[in-house]
Amino acid sequence: MNRFLLYFALEGGLTGSFWSIWQPEILKRGMTLNTLGVFLTFQMVFGLLADVPTGALADRIGHRKVA
Repeated sequence: MNRFLLYFALEGGLTGSFWSIWQPEILKRGMTLNTLGVFLTFQMVFGLLADVPTGALADRIGHRKVA
């Protein structure tokens, strides 16, 4: 459980850092806040939808070596 929480915190920190750095740059290049909001919404929805099949794949493979 502790590994999961560490992974979750690292993923959130890295994703948040990425968008906090690139969001002003994207807005400066001409993207509107509405377009950026739609883009981030689709990114979050895709991440949630992709989580199910990748989780099922991880459950099927388990801790075996992939290669």
